[in-house]
Amino acid sequence: MVTVQHHSDVSFDSSSAWLDALKTAELNGDSEIFFPKGVYHFYSGTKLKHFFVSNNDESVKQIVFYLSGKKNLKICGDDAKFIFHGRLLPFVLEESKNISISGISIDFATPFHFETELLDTDGKSSLLRVPGKWHLENGKLVVFDDGLDAITGKVIFTPYRKVSGEIANACGYHVPNRDLICEKKNELLRVPVGMKTEYPNLFLRHQARHTPAFLIDRSEDTVLENITVHHAEGMAIVGQNSRNITLDHIRVVPAENRDLSVTDDAVHLSECEGKIEIRNCIFLETLDDAINVHGMYRRLKKAGDTMLMEACHFQQFGLWNGKPGDVLELLKAETLQPYAQIRCKEFQPGTRQLYCLELEDELPPEYENGDIVRIMRSAEMEVVISNNEMANNMSRGILLSGAKSGLIENNRIHSPGNGIYISGDANYWYESGPVQKLEICGNIFDHCAYLHKEAVPINIDPVILKKVPGFYYHGTVNVHDNWFLTKDSSLVLKAHSAAELNFFNNSLVCDSGTETEPHLQADCGKLNKKD
Repeated sequence: MVTVQHHSDVSFDSSSAWLDALKTAELNGDSEIFFPKGVYHFYSGTKLKHFFVSNNDESVKQIVFYLSGKKNLKICGDDAKFIFHGRLLPFVLEESKNISISGISIDFATPFHFETELLDTDGKSSLLRVPGKWHLENGKLVVFDDGLDAITGKVIFTPYRKVSGEIANACGYHVPNRDLICEKKNELLRVPVGMKTEYPNLFLRHQARHTPAFLIDRSEDTVLENITVHHAEGMAIVGQNSRNITLDHIRVVPAENRDLSVTDDAVHLSECEGKIEIRNCIFLETLDDAINVHGMYRRLKKAGDTMLMEACHFQQFGLWNGKPGDVLELLKAETLQPYAQIRCKEFQPGTRQLYCLELEDELPPEYENGDIVRIMRSAEMEVVISNNEMANNMSRGILLSGAKSGLIENNRIHSPGNGIYISGDANYWYESGPVQKLEICGNIFDHCAYLHKEAVPINIDPVILKKVPGFYYHGTVNVHDNWFLTKDSSLVLKAHSAAELNFFNNSLVCDSGTETEPHLQADCGKLNKKD
Protein backbone atom coordinates (compact mmCIF):
# COMPACT_ATOMS: atom_id res chain seq x y z
CA MET A 1 0.00 0.00 0.00
CA VAL A 2 1.20 3.50 -0.89
CA THR A 3 0.26 6.32 1.48
CA VAL A 4 -0.32 9.80 0.06
CA GLN A 5 1.51 12.55 1.92
CA HIS A 6 -0.87 14.91 3.69
CA HIS A 7 -0.04 18.63 4.05
CA SER A 8 -1.75 20.90 6.55
CA ASP A 9 -0.90 23.94 4.41
CA VAL A 10 -4.12 24.81 2.55
CA SER A 11 -2.09 26.30 -0.32
CA PHE A 12 -0.37 22.99 -1.06
CA ASP A 13 -1.62 21.40 -4.29
CA SER A 14 -2.36 17.76 -3.46
CA SER A 15 -2.51 16.96 -7.17
CA SER A 16 1.27 16.55 -7.10
CA ALA A 17 1.11 14.28 -4.04
CA TRP A 18 -1.46 12.10 -5.81
CA LEU A 19 0.71 11.80 -8.91
CA ASP A 20 3.75 10.86 -6.82
CA ALA A 21 1.75 8.17 -5.04
CA LEU A 22 0.37 6.77 -8.32
CA LYS A 23 3.85 6.59 -9.87
CA THR A 24 5.23 4.89 -6.76
CA ALA A 25 2.41 2.35 -6.75
CA GLU A 26 2.95 1.51 -10.42
CA LEU A 27 6.72 1.22 -9.92
CA ASN A 28 6.37 -1.09 -6.91
CA GLY A 29 3.40 -3.06 -8.18
CA ASP A 30 1.15 -1.88 -5.33
CA SER A 31 -2.59 -2.15 -5.86
CA GLU A 32 -3.75 0.22 -3.09
CA ILE A 33 -3.29 3.96 -2.56
CA PHE A 34 -4.30 5.34 0.82
CA PHE A 35 -5.24 8.89 1.87
CA PRO A 36 -4.94 9.38 5.66
CA LYS A 37 -7.59 11.36 7.50
CA GLY A 38 -7.40 15.07 6.72
CA VAL A 39 -8.28 17.79 4.23
CA TYR A 40 -6.65 17.75 0.78
CA HIS A 41 -6.77 20.75 -1.55
CA PHE A 42 -6.51 20.31 -5.33
CA TYR A 43 -5.70 23.33 -7.46
CA SER A 44 -4.71 21.84 -10.82
CA GLY A 45 -5.52 18.99 -13.13
CA THR A 46 -3.04 16.24 -13.93
CA LYS A 47 -4.52 15.55 -17.36
CA LEU A 48 -6.13 17.81 -19.95
CA LYS A 49 -8.47 15.94 -22.30
CA HIS A 50 -11.64 16.44 -24.29
CA PHE A 51 -14.55 14.26 -23.20
CA PHE A 52 -18.09 13.65 -24.35
CA VAL A 53 -20.18 13.01 -21.25
CA SER A 54 -23.67 11.56 -21.46
CA ASN A 55 -26.39 14.10 -20.68
CA ASN A 56 -23.71 16.59 -19.73
CA ASP A 57 -21.67 18.99 -21.85
CA GLU A 58 -18.64 18.14 -23.92
CA SER A 59 -15.47 20.18 -23.40
CA VAL A 60 -11.81 19.90 -22.58
CA LYS A 61 -11.65 18.76 -18.96
CA GLN A 62 -8.97 19.42 -16.37
CA ILE A 63 -8.91 16.03 -14.66
CA VAL A 64 -7.27 15.44 -11.28
CA PHE A 65 -7.58 11.66 -10.76
CA TYR A 66 -7.14 10.36 -14.30
CA LEU A 67 -7.31 6.55 -14.34
CA SER A 68 -6.94 5.41 -17.93
CA GLY A 69 -6.30 1.76 -18.70
CA LYS A 70 -5.76 0.99 -15.01
CA LYS A 71 -6.55 -2.43 -13.57
CA ASN A 72 -6.99 -3.85 -10.08
CA LEU A 73 -6.47 -0.58 -8.22
CA LYS A 74 -7.99 0.51 -4.91
CA ILE A 75 -8.04 4.14 -3.80
CA CYS A 76 -9.22 4.49 -0.23
CA GLY A 77 -9.29 7.15 2.42
CA ASP A 78 -9.83 7.37 6.14
CA ASP A 79 -12.49 10.08 5.91
CA ALA A 80 -10.25 12.06 3.56
CA LYS A 81 -11.86 15.33 2.52
CA PHE A 82 -11.06 16.51 -1.02
CA ILE A 83 -11.57 20.21 -1.81
CA PHE A 84 -11.28 21.21 -5.48
CA HIS A 85 -10.51 24.76 -6.56
CA GLY A 86 -11.85 25.93 -9.92
CA ARG A 87 -13.38 24.01 -12.80
CA LEU A 88 -11.76 20.64 -12.14
CA LEU A 89 -13.16 17.18 -12.89
CA PRO A 90 -12.19 15.11 -9.84
CA PHE A 91 -12.27 11.50 -11.13
CA VAL A 92 -12.21 9.90 -14.58
CA LEU A 93 -12.10 6.13 -15.01
CA GLU A 94 -11.44 5.43 -18.69
CA GLU A 95 -11.13 1.92 -20.12
CA SER A 96 -10.23 0.67 -16.65
CA LYS A 97 -11.10 -2.57 -14.88
CA ASN A 98 -11.66 -3.54 -11.26
CA ILE A 99 -11.24 -0.06 -9.76
CA SER A 100 -12.48 0.56 -6.21
CA ILE A 101 -12.72 4.00 -4.58
CA SER A 102 -13.88 4.53 -0.99
CA GLY A 103 -13.61 6.62 2.17
CA ILE A 104 -13.47 10.12 0.67
CA SER A 105 -15.65 13.21 0.29
CA ILE A 106 -15.71 15.71 -2.56
CA ASP A 107 -16.50 19.42 -2.43
CA PHE A 108 -15.60 22.59 -4.32
CA ALA A 109 -14.22 25.72 -2.73
CA THR A 110 -16.26 27.89 -5.10
CA PRO A 111 -19.65 26.37 -5.93
CA PHE A 112 -21.18 26.47 -9.39
CA HIS A 113 -24.36 28.07 -8.09
CA PHE A 114 -25.41 30.77 -5.63
CA GLU A 115 -28.03 30.56 -2.90
CA THR A 116 -29.77 33.91 -3.07
CA GLU A 117 -32.40 35.86 -1.18
CA LEU A 118 -35.12 37.92 -2.84
CA LEU A 119 -35.23 41.35 -1.20
CA ASP A 120 -37.67 43.28 -3.33
CA THR A 121 -39.63 43.16 -6.57
CA ASP A 122 -41.73 45.70 -8.42
CA GLY A 123 -43.24 43.26 -10.90
CA LYS A 124 -40.78 44.18 -13.63
CA SER A 125 -37.43 43.69 -11.87
CA SER A 126 -36.21 41.99 -8.72
CA LEU A 127 -33.42 42.74 -6.26
CA LEU A 128 -31.55 39.80 -4.74
CA ARG A 129 -28.74 39.32 -2.29
CA VAL A 130 -26.15 37.06 -3.96
CA PRO A 131 -23.44 35.94 -1.53
CA GLY A 132 -20.15 34.84 -3.04
CA LYS A 133 -17.56 35.98 -5.55
CA TRP A 134 -19.00 37.45 -8.73
CA HIS A 135 -19.02 40.61 -10.78
CA LEU A 136 -20.70 42.06 -13.85
CA GLU A 137 -19.12 42.86 -17.18
CA ASN A 138 -21.33 44.88 -19.50
CA GLY A 139 -24.39 43.63 -17.69
CA LYS A 140 -23.33 39.95 -17.71
CA LEU A 141 -22.69 37.82 -14.64
CA VAL A 142 -19.06 36.61 -14.46
CA VAL A 143 -17.87 34.07 -11.89
CA PHE A 144 -14.96 31.94 -13.16
CA ASP A 145 -13.86 34.18 -16.04
CA ASP A 146 -12.85 31.33 -18.34
CA GLY A 147 -14.05 30.09 -21.71
CA LEU A 148 -16.84 28.01 -20.17
CA ASP A 149 -18.14 30.64 -17.78
CA ALA A 150 -21.91 31.18 -18.15
CA ILE A 151 -21.67 29.62 -21.62
CA THR A 152 -25.42 28.94 -21.75
CA GLY A 153 -26.13 32.66 -22.06
CA LYS A 154 -28.67 32.61 -19.24
CA VAL A 155 -28.98 32.40 -15.50
CA ILE A 156 -31.68 30.31 -13.86
CA PHE A 157 -33.38 31.07 -10.55
CA THR A 158 -35.17 28.18 -8.82
CA PRO A 159 -37.26 29.01 -5.73
CA TYR A 160 -37.05 26.60 -2.82
CA ARG A 161 -38.20 26.31 0.77
CA LYS A 162 -35.17 26.79 2.95
CA VAL A 163 -36.36 24.82 5.99
CA SER A 164 -37.64 21.71 4.19
CA GLY A 165 -35.38 21.91 1.13
CA GLU A 166 -38.35 21.36 -1.18
CA ILE A 167 -38.28 22.88 -4.64
CA ALA A 168 -41.07 25.48 -4.70
CA ASN A 169 -41.43 26.23 -8.40
CA ALA A 170 -41.49 23.78 -11.30
CA CYS A 171 -39.80 26.00 -13.88
CA GLY A 172 -38.20 28.86 -12.00
CA TYR A 173 -37.07 31.97 -13.82
CA HIS A 174 -34.86 31.72 -16.91
CA VAL A 175 -33.17 35.08 -17.34
CA PRO A 176 -30.88 36.06 -20.26
CA ASN A 177 -27.41 36.85 -18.96
CA ARG A 178 -27.54 40.50 -19.97
CA ASP A 179 -28.89 43.79 -18.68
CA LEU A 180 -28.16 42.77 -15.09
CA ILE A 181 -27.40 45.53 -12.60
CA CYS A 182 -25.02 45.39 -9.67
CA GLU A 183 -25.86 47.29 -6.52
CA LYS A 184 -24.01 47.83 -3.23
CA LYS A 185 -20.52 46.57 -4.17
CA ASN A 186 -21.31 43.17 -5.60
CA GLU A 187 -23.66 42.17 -2.80
CA LEU A 188 -26.93 42.89 -4.55
CA LEU A 189 -28.04 41.93 -8.05
CA ARG A 190 -31.01 43.36 -9.91
CA VAL A 191 -32.49 41.26 -12.71
CA PRO A 192 -35.13 42.35 -15.25
CA VAL A 193 -37.87 39.95 -14.18
CA GLY A 194 -40.56 40.07 -11.53
CA MET A 195 -40.47 37.29 -8.93
CA LYS A 196 -42.98 36.06 -6.38
CA THR A 197 -42.17 37.19 -2.87
CA GLU A 198 -43.77 34.13 -1.26
CA TYR A 199 -40.56 32.21 -2.07
CA PRO A 200 -37.69 34.49 -1.00
CA ASN A 201 -34.94 31.84 -1.34
CA LEU A 202 -33.72 30.92 -4.81
CA PHE A 203 -30.90 28.85 -6.25
CA LEU A 204 -29.05 30.81 -8.92
CA ARG A 205 -27.66 28.45 -11.57
CA HIS A 206 -25.04 30.21 -13.70
CA GLN A 207 -23.00 27.32 -15.17
CA ALA A 208 -23.62 24.38 -17.50
CA ARG A 209 -22.69 20.70 -16.97
CA HIS A 210 -18.95 20.39 -17.44
CA THR A 211 -17.40 18.73 -14.39
CA PRO A 212 -19.22 15.85 -12.70
CA ALA A 213 -17.54 14.44 -9.61
CA PHE A 214 -17.04 10.99 -11.20
CA LEU A 215 -16.99 9.94 -14.85
CA ILE A 216 -16.89 6.18 -15.48
CA ASP A 217 -16.27 5.68 -19.20
CA ARG A 218 -15.88 2.34 -21.02
CA SER A 219 -14.79 0.66 -17.81
CA GLU A 220 -15.62 -2.64 -16.11
CA ASP A 221 -16.20 -3.78 -12.53
CA THR A 222 -16.22 -0.40 -10.84
CA VAL A 223 -17.04 -0.07 -7.13
CA LEU A 224 -17.65 3.27 -5.40
CA GLU A 225 -18.50 3.01 -1.70
CA ASN A 226 -18.58 5.16 1.42
CA ILE A 227 -18.22 8.36 -0.59
CA THR A 228 -19.83 11.75 -0.03
CA VAL A 229 -20.28 14.23 -2.86
CA HIS A 230 -21.25 17.68 -1.62
CA HIS A 231 -21.10 19.48 -4.94
CA ALA A 232 -20.24 19.29 -8.65
CA GLU A 233 -20.89 21.30 -11.80
CA GLY A 234 -23.39 18.91 -13.34
CA MET A 235 -23.90 15.42 -11.96
CA ALA A 236 -22.31 13.60 -9.07
CA ILE A 237 -21.70 10.24 -10.79
CA VAL A 238 -21.90 9.59 -14.54
CA GLY A 239 -21.36 6.14 -15.98
CA GLN A 240 -21.39 5.49 -19.72
CA ASN A 241 -20.65 2.51 -21.95
CA SER A 242 -19.43 0.60 -18.90
CA ARG A 243 -20.06 -2.84 -17.46
CA ASN A 244 -20.85 -3.77 -13.83
CA ILE A 245 -21.08 -0.72 -11.59
CA THR A 246 -21.69 -0.89 -7.83
CA LEU A 247 -22.57 2.22 -5.81
CA ASP A 248 -22.82 1.48 -2.08
CA HIS A 249 -23.25 4.00 0.74
CA ILE A 250 -22.91 7.01 -1.55
CA ARG A 251 -24.11 10.30 -0.10
CA VAL A 252 -24.91 13.19 -2.45
CA VAL A 253 -25.87 15.83 0.08
CA PRO A 254 -25.28 19.57 0.60
CA ALA A 255 -22.35 20.72 2.68
CA GLU A 256 -23.24 22.09 6.10
CA ASN A 257 -23.22 25.69 4.91
CA ARG A 258 -25.24 25.07 1.72
CA ASP A 259 -28.79 24.11 0.74
CA LEU A 260 -27.97 22.44 -2.62
CA SER A 261 -25.73 19.50 -3.44
CA VAL A 262 -25.10 18.95 -7.18
CA THR A 263 -26.58 21.08 -9.93
CA ASP A 264 -28.02 18.11 -11.87
CA ASP A 265 -28.59 14.35 -11.34
CA ALA A 266 -27.04 12.53 -8.42
CA VAL A 267 -26.47 9.38 -10.54
CA HIS A 268 -26.76 9.06 -14.31
CA LEU A 269 -25.84 5.77 -16.02
CA SER A 270 -26.12 5.62 -19.79
CA GLU A 271 -25.94 2.56 -22.05
CA CYS A 272 -24.21 0.41 -19.50
CA GLU A 273 -24.11 -3.38 -19.35
CA GLY A 274 -23.99 -6.22 -16.88
CA LYS A 275 -25.18 -5.60 -13.34
CA ILE A 276 -25.88 -2.16 -11.93
CA GLU A 277 -26.31 -1.97 -8.15
CA ILE A 278 -27.20 1.20 -6.23
CA ARG A 279 -27.59 0.39 -2.53
CA ASN A 280 -27.73 2.16 0.83
CA CYS A 281 -27.32 5.63 -0.68
CA ILE A 282 -28.67 9.08 0.19
CA PHE A 283 -29.42 11.59 -2.58
CA LEU A 284 -30.71 14.95 -1.35
CA GLU A 285 -31.36 18.43 -2.76
CA THR A 286 -30.21 18.07 -6.36
CA LEU A 287 -31.34 20.24 -9.27
CA ASP A 288 -32.34 17.18 -11.30
CA ASP A 289 -33.16 13.49 -10.87
CA ALA A 290 -31.81 11.31 -8.09
CA ILE A 291 -31.14 8.27 -10.31
CA ASN A 292 -31.41 7.87 -14.08
CA VAL A 293 -30.42 4.59 -15.75
CA HIS A 294 -31.12 4.19 -19.46
CA GLY A 295 -30.07 2.85 -22.81
CA MET A 296 -29.83 4.93 -25.96
CA TYR A 297 -31.71 5.16 -29.24
CA ARG A 298 -30.09 6.43 -32.42
CA ARG A 299 -31.25 7.00 -35.98
CA LEU A 300 -30.20 4.81 -38.92
CA LYS A 301 -29.65 6.45 -42.29
CA LYS A 302 -28.51 5.32 -45.69
CA ALA A 303 -26.52 7.83 -47.73
CA GLY A 304 -25.68 6.27 -51.08
CA ASP A 305 -23.73 3.12 -50.30
CA THR A 306 -22.89 4.30 -46.77
CA MET A 307 -24.85 3.35 -43.66
CA LEU A 308 -24.82 5.93 -40.92
CA MET A 309 -25.93 5.83 -37.30
CA GLU A 310 -26.84 9.26 -35.96
CA ALA A 311 -26.87 10.44 -32.35
CA CYS A 312 -30.00 12.53 -31.96
CA HIS A 313 -29.61 14.53 -28.74
CA PHE A 314 -26.65 16.91 -28.48
CA GLN A 315 -25.68 15.58 -25.05
CA GLN A 316 -25.31 12.10 -26.56
CA PHE A 317 -22.87 13.10 -29.28
CA GLY A 318 -19.54 11.28 -29.32
CA LEU A 319 -20.71 8.36 -27.17
CA TRP A 320 -19.85 5.57 -29.59
CA ASN A 321 -19.68 2.06 -28.18
CA GLY A 322 -20.37 -0.16 -31.17
CA LYS A 323 -18.38 -3.35 -31.63
CA PRO A 324 -18.07 -5.77 -34.57
CA GLY A 325 -20.78 -8.39 -34.29
CA ASP A 326 -23.18 -6.16 -32.37
CA VAL A 327 -26.86 -6.73 -32.95
CA LEU A 328 -29.03 -3.72 -33.71
CA GLU A 329 -32.75 -3.66 -33.07
CA LEU A 330 -34.78 -1.60 -35.56
CA LEU A 331 -38.01 0.15 -34.64
CA LYS A 332 -40.29 2.98 -35.67
CA ALA A 333 -40.03 6.28 -33.77
CA GLU A 334 -43.77 6.83 -33.63
CA THR A 335 -44.74 3.38 -32.35
CA LEU A 336 -41.54 2.21 -30.57
CA GLN A 337 -42.38 -1.23 -31.95
CA PRO A 338 -39.33 -3.29 -33.00
CA TYR A 339 -39.62 -5.02 -36.35
CA ALA A 340 -36.19 -6.60 -37.02
CA GLN A 341 -32.68 -7.24 -35.77
CA ILE A 342 -29.56 -6.97 -37.89
CA ARG A 343 -25.89 -7.67 -37.20
CA CYS A 344 -23.06 -5.20 -37.79
CA LYS A 345 -19.72 -6.19 -39.25
CA GLU A 346 -17.86 -2.94 -38.64
CA PHE A 347 -18.26 0.34 -36.73
CA GLN A 348 -16.25 3.44 -37.54
CA PRO A 349 -16.73 6.83 -35.87
CA GLY A 350 -17.32 9.47 -38.52
CA THR A 351 -18.10 12.69 -36.67
CA ARG A 352 -19.24 13.51 -33.16
CA GLN A 353 -22.80 12.86 -34.38
CA LEU A 354 -22.42 10.17 -37.08
CA TYR A 355 -21.15 6.59 -36.98
CA CYS A 356 -20.31 4.68 -40.18
CA LEU A 357 -21.53 1.08 -40.30
CA GLU A 358 -20.93 -1.99 -42.40
CA LEU A 359 -23.78 -4.46 -42.01
CA GLU A 360 -23.55 -8.25 -42.17
CA ASP A 361 -27.30 -8.53 -42.84
CA GLU A 362 -29.50 -7.00 -45.47
CA LEU A 363 -31.90 -4.29 -44.37
CA PRO A 364 -35.44 -5.67 -44.01
CA PRO A 365 -38.19 -4.49 -46.37
CA GLU A 366 -39.89 -2.54 -43.55
CA TYR A 367 -36.86 -0.28 -43.20
CA GLU A 368 -37.33 3.41 -43.94
CA ASN A 369 -34.53 5.92 -43.89
CA GLY A 370 -34.33 7.47 -40.45
CA ASP A 371 -35.72 4.54 -38.50
CA ILE A 372 -34.56 4.09 -34.90
CA VAL A 373 -31.99 1.54 -33.67
CA ARG A 374 -30.47 0.48 -30.39
CA ILE A 375 -27.42 -1.65 -29.64
CA MET A 376 -28.70 -4.73 -27.87
CA ARG A 377 -25.78 -5.34 -25.50
CA SER A 378 -27.12 -2.84 -22.97
CA ALA A 379 -30.59 -4.40 -23.25
CA GLU A 380 -29.28 -7.28 -21.09
CA MET A 381 -28.53 -4.92 -18.18
CA GLU A 382 -29.77 -5.95 -14.73
CA VAL A 383 -30.50 -3.11 -12.30
CA VAL A 384 -30.92 -3.23 -8.52
CA ILE A 385 -31.86 -0.03 -6.67
CA SER A 386 -32.25 -0.91 -3.01
CA ASN A 387 -32.47 0.74 0.41
CA ASN A 388 -31.82 4.31 -0.72
CA GLU A 389 -33.21 7.65 0.39
CA MET A 390 -34.10 10.31 -2.19
CA ALA A 391 -35.61 13.67 -1.35
CA ASN A 392 -36.07 17.08 -2.99
CA ASN A 393 -34.53 16.11 -6.32
CA MET A 394 -35.89 18.82 -8.56
CA SER A 395 -37.42 16.64 -11.26
CA ARG A 396 -37.93 13.00 -10.31
CA GLY A 397 -36.70 10.18 -8.08
CA ILE A 398 -35.80 7.11 -10.15
CA LEU A 399 -35.84 6.81 -13.95
CA LEU A 400 -35.23 3.42 -15.50
CA SER A 401 -35.37 2.16 -19.07
CA GLY A 402 -33.55 -0.23 -21.36
CA ALA A 403 -32.97 -3.09 -18.89
CA LYS A 404 -33.57 -6.82 -18.93
CA SER A 405 -34.65 -6.69 -15.30
CA GLY A 406 -35.12 -4.07 -12.61
CA LEU A 407 -35.57 -4.38 -8.86
CA ILE A 408 -36.55 -1.19 -7.01
CA GLU A 409 -37.01 -2.09 -3.36
CA ASN A 410 -37.05 -0.58 0.13
CA ASN A 411 -36.37 2.99 -0.94
CA ARG A 412 -37.83 6.19 0.51
CA ILE A 413 -38.69 8.70 -2.20
CA HIS A 414 -39.86 12.28 -1.67
CA SER A 415 -39.89 13.86 -5.11
CA PRO A 416 -41.55 16.97 -6.57
CA GLY A 417 -42.29 14.97 -9.73
CA ASN A 418 -42.72 11.27 -10.46
CA GLY A 419 -41.25 9.11 -7.74
CA ILE A 420 -40.45 6.33 -10.23
CA TYR A 421 -40.60 7.02 -13.96
CA ILE A 422 -40.38 4.13 -16.42
CA SER A 423 -40.34 5.56 -19.90
CA GLY A 424 -38.67 5.05 -23.28
CA ASP A 425 -38.43 7.80 -25.89
CA ALA A 426 -37.28 8.08 -29.50
CA ASN A 427 -38.36 11.65 -30.10
CA TYR A 428 -36.51 13.99 -27.70
CA TRP A 429 -34.13 12.48 -25.12
CA TYR A 430 -33.77 9.20 -27.06
CA GLU A 431 -33.37 7.27 -23.83
CA SER A 432 -34.15 3.60 -24.53
CA GLY A 433 -35.78 1.17 -24.14
CA PRO A 434 -38.24 -1.30 -22.57
CA VAL A 435 -37.83 -3.03 -19.22
CA GLN A 436 -38.58 -6.73 -19.64
CA LYS A 437 -39.29 -7.47 -15.98
CA LEU A 438 -39.65 -4.92 -13.19
CA GLU A 439 -40.25 -5.41 -9.47
CA ILE A 440 -41.27 -2.38 -7.36
CA CYS A 441 -41.71 -3.43 -3.74
CA GLY A 442 -41.29 -2.30 -0.14
CA ASN A 443 -40.83 1.36 -1.02
CA ILE A 444 -42.16 4.40 0.84
CA PHE A 445 -43.47 7.07 -1.53
CA ASP A 446 -43.48 10.04 0.82
CA HIS A 447 -45.68 12.78 -0.66
CA CYS A 448 -44.27 12.42 -4.16
CA ALA A 449 -45.48 14.67 -6.99
CA TYR A 450 -45.87 17.56 -4.55
CA LEU A 451 -45.04 20.09 -7.26
CA HIS A 452 -45.88 18.69 -10.70
CA LYS A 453 -49.64 18.33 -11.13
CA GLU A 454 -49.51 15.60 -13.79
CA ALA A 455 -46.95 13.51 -11.92
CA VAL A 456 -47.67 10.48 -9.71
CA PRO A 457 -45.57 8.32 -7.40
CA ILE A 458 -45.20 5.63 -10.09
CA ASN A 459 -45.50 6.53 -13.77
CA ILE A 460 -44.99 3.94 -16.52
CA ASP A 461 -45.15 6.17 -19.55
CA PRO A 462 -43.24 5.35 -22.75
CA VAL A 463 -43.55 8.15 -25.29
CA ILE A 464 -45.58 6.41 -28.00
CA LEU A 465 -47.02 8.81 -30.56
CA LYS A 466 -48.93 6.17 -32.50
CA LYS A 467 -50.31 3.10 -30.71
CA VAL A 468 -50.30 -0.30 -32.39
CA PRO A 469 -53.10 -2.61 -31.20
CA GLY A 470 -51.74 -5.59 -29.34
CA PHE A 471 -48.20 -4.16 -28.93
CA TYR A 472 -46.91 -3.44 -25.43
CA TYR A 473 -43.58 -1.70 -24.96
CA HIS A 474 -42.66 -2.85 -21.44
CA GLY A 475 -42.92 -6.41 -20.13
CA THR A 476 -44.15 -7.54 -16.70
CA VAL A 477 -44.35 -5.00 -13.88
CA ASN A 478 -45.02 -6.13 -10.31
CA VAL A 479 -45.93 -3.41 -7.80
CA HIS A 480 -46.49 -4.71 -4.29
CA ASP A 481 -46.02 -4.06 -0.56
CA ASN A 482 -45.39 -0.33 -1.03
CA TRP A 483 -46.59 2.54 1.18
CA PHE A 484 -47.98 5.68 -0.42
CA LEU A 485 -48.12 8.69 1.92
CA THR A 486 -50.28 11.48 0.44
CA LYS A 487 -52.25 14.56 1.39
CA ASP A 488 -55.43 12.95 0.19
CA SER A 489 -56.69 9.89 -1.65
CA SER A 490 -54.93 10.72 -4.91
CA LEU A 491 -53.81 8.64 -7.87
CA VAL A 492 -50.64 6.69 -7.03
CA LEU A 493 -49.87 4.93 -10.32
CA LYS A 494 -50.35 5.54 -14.03
CA ALA A 495 -49.32 2.95 -16.57
CA HIS A 496 -49.71 2.22 -20.25
CA SER A 497 -48.11 -0.10 -22.76
CA ALA A 498 -46.99 -2.76 -20.29
CA ALA A 499 -47.79 -6.35 -21.20
CA GLU A 500 -48.73 -7.22 -17.61
CA LEU A 501 -49.21 -5.15 -14.47
CA ASN A 502 -49.67 -6.85 -11.09
CA PHE A 503 -50.65 -4.48 -8.27
CA PHE A 504 -51.19 -5.94 -4.79
CA ASN A 505 -50.62 -5.48 -1.04
CA ASN A 506 -50.03 -1.74 -1.39
CA SER A 507 -51.21 0.77 1.22
CA LEU A 508 -52.16 4.43 0.99
CA VAL A 509 -52.18 6.63 4.10
CA CYS A 510 -53.54 10.17 3.97
CA ASP A 511 -52.25 12.98 6.18
CA SER A 512 -55.41 12.64 8.23
CA GLY A 513 -54.24 9.17 9.21
CA THR A 514 -56.88 7.42 7.16
CA GLU A 515 -55.71 4.32 5.33
CA THR A 516 -57.53 3.74 2.09
CA GLU A 517 -57.32 1.83 -1.17
CA PRO A 518 -54.69 3.15 -3.60
CA HIS A 519 -56.06 4.36 -6.93
CA LEU A 520 -54.38 3.58 -10.23
CA GLN A 521 -54.93 4.26 -13.90
CA ALA A 522 -53.72 1.55 -16.24
CA ASP A 523 -53.96 0.64 -19.91
CA CYS A 524 -51.99 -2.59 -20.07
CA GLY A 525 -52.27 -5.95 -21.74
CA LYS A 526 -53.15 -7.70 -18.50
CA LEU A 527 -54.02 -6.09 -15.17
CA ASN A 528 -54.16 -7.97 -11.88
CA LYS A 529 -55.14 -5.82 -8.91
CA LYS A 530 -55.59 -7.04 -5.33
CA ASP A 531 -55.88 -5.13 -2.07
